Amino acid sequence: MTSSLNPYQPPQEHGAPVEPPSDFDAEGPWRSGTVLVTRKGASLPPRCVKTNLPAERTLWCKVSWHPPAFAWTMLAGPVYVVVALIVRKRARIDVGLTGERYRRFRLLHSAVWLFGGLSLAPIWFGGTMLLDGSRGYPLVIAVVMAVGGSVMLLASLVYGRYSAPVVGVQKIDDRFVWLTGVCEAYLAELPPWPYS
Repeated sequence: MTSSLNPYQPPQEHGAPVEPPSDFDAEGPWRSGTVLVTRKGASLPPRCVKTNLPAERTLWCKVSWHPPAFAWTMLAGPVYVVVALIVRKRARIDVGLTGERYRRFRLLHSAVWLFGGLSLAPIWFGGTMLLDGSRGYPLVIAVVMAVGGSVMLLASLVYGRYSAPVVGVQKIDDRFVWLTGVCEAYLAELPPWPYS
């Protein structure tokens, strides 16, 4: 008598992506709860991933991910950047968007770049005023400009990271990508991920 239940197998974390065997060669995409699973480099069905309406535009998205175990390196500052660049996994995905969603994405993307670029001017002027005390500017103005520009730059980076992306990434392995932020109606039309 054989059973598919292995009593010695460690418990699976609920909602964690399960990797398929290496000989799994079916085409996707699939749904795994509220997550879309697809192959790296895949073009998704021609529907908007946010509204499930017919897609008018296709957006080429480069996504990256690194294992959360490396998040502790954020405490070390620049070490995190180096570690994240070394261990990250990347993928390219083509997603469909309606015209309205595409324009919204472009507007948010442009705003992030604009405010990030504009924040460099007060950082530079405030820094030069602090370094060159002979200009006669009050110290408070220089500090306010440098700190205000830094806060503006940080805010644009955080806004760009959490508000501008079309889809989020839960995980990337050597063959597949697990994407979040896809509407439920879009996911409902996909077959279930066989390894959930």
